Amino acid sequence: MAMKVTYNEETQRALFHMNKNAMLASKSIMKLSSGQKINGAGDDPSMFSISERMRERIRSLDRDVLNVQNGTSMLTTAERGVSQIVDVLRSMKALAVNAANDSNTDEDRAILQMELESNRGTINDIVFNTKFNNKILLDGRYDRPVTHYPSTAAHIVDSFSAGDNVTSTSNTGSKSINNFGTFDIAKSFDGSNFSVKVDFSAMTAEGSSYPDALHGKGFSILCGQCDQFINVVFDATKNVYQSTYNKNPTTLNSDAREYVVGVKNVTDKSELASTIFNGMAASRDQTGNTIEVDERHHLGMKRDGNDIYFTKDSVAMLFTNEIVPTDTEPLVFVERETSSLWIQDGTLAGQHINTYIKSLQTQDLKGEIFNDADIATLNSISDSTKRAEYRALLTKADRMTLDDISVATREDAQVAMRVIDGALDYALDEQTTLGAYVKRMNYVDENIMTKTENLQETDSTIRDTDVPKEMTKFVKYNILTQAAQFMLAQINQNGASVLNLLQPE
Repeated sequence: MAMKVTYNEETQRALFHMNKNAMLASKSIMKLSSGQKINGAGDDPSMFSISERMRERIRSLDRDVLNVQNGTSMLTTAERGVSQIVDVLRSMKALAVNAANDSNTDEDRAILQMELESNRGTINDIVFNTKFNNKILLDGRYDRPVTHYPSTAAHIVDSFSAGDNVTSTSNTGSKSINNFGTFDIAKSFDGSNFSVKVDFSAMTAEGSSYPDALHGKGFSILCGQCDQFINVVFDATKNVYQSTYNKNPTTLNSDAREYVVGVKNVTDKSELASTIFNGMAASRDQTGNTIEVDERHHLGMKRDGNDIYFTKDSVAMLFTNEIVPTDTEPLVFVERETSSLWIQDGTLAGQHINTYIKSLQTQDLKGEIFNDADIATLNSISDSTKRAEYRALLTKADRMTLDDISVATREDAQVAMRVIDGALDYALDEQTTLGAYVKRMNYVDENIMTKTENLQETDSTIRDTDVPKEMTKFVKYNILTQAAQFMLAQINQNGASVLNLLQPE
């Protein structure tokens, strides 16, 4: 081995390996002391970038958990407020049931009426005192927006046939007009004792489903010798027993009439003719197979088996598939300025849950009258007088909210019972909806925590130090560093021996 003074290769190699092993041991010390195998972008740039994005999402998910938990608390607050309102409504129902009994005097009912009014005030107090973070929850400001429907439409769904012909009812065969056709253009019939079959077989739904395709549409019947008109307008939000009759739909024509026929339960065009007959009969509180549509022109309707006819005995009548515009515009729903309660449940824009809370104010506490149970009960009453009384009760209740009821008389108490039953259904439905929201929030909370746990586990795999493995590396590099130090010392001693050659003898 050459012995040199100016340049010693062995020393340089030993020093290089000693410094390298010392550096690697130092990195191991950092990883062991920090608990992370990636302490900066320089350790592993690509995995560092992935880990940082994961950590950003983990922090966002931690915030989401708090969002959902706060949203759950808010919805739970609303649900408990509705629960209190339900309790008050039950008390009001008991008052109405009590007042309906003739064991009470007028003075007793007056006291019951005072208690009823007090309960109404209690409900409104609950509505405006049910708050979360100073947000009033039950006054309807977070209800779903109301859809706006125009009151008039140019044409009924597509085409409307008033029957294949017009026949004489008094002298069969004496007069007939064949191929009456569809209502794509106005059609009329004239003469005495004529009937027109109502037939919607040519009607199509224009890509929509019934009854929505019918809403706001209809037809009109005009007098051929004066300016009277009769509108028949369809309302898909009401059933047939909620149909209404307006004797003066416009101030411009005192002879005008308008029927708004509920078609909520119409699922096929074949049902529409009988629905019109039943709706007109219900709106005028008429029974039987023959009803009066307009007394001035002796226009009526009749049922013959499954067939429905318009009938008349004087004056030419013009049928058209257009509704005559009025100045009152029936079927216009006022759009409410509302917004949903937005609960952010994700880390990206647009990941949220919309929750809605209906108004629980007494002016809005109104359930559906003439529902399936009411109709079943109505149809089960065979006595015509009792049937008419029950229909009148339902008709009155249909026009009332909780603000309108009274128990001052037995008859008022009977109506109040039905209105309160509807209000209870309304409130219980809202309570159930809020309960479903809360349950959904619980599932969302669990899901977010699961996602957070999975991301933390993945990030740990990327970033966290495998201590036994890293400790093995540290011991290895530490031993190699010590060995390099020892060898460097040995090599230095070999270099020092050169001095012996330079010493004088």
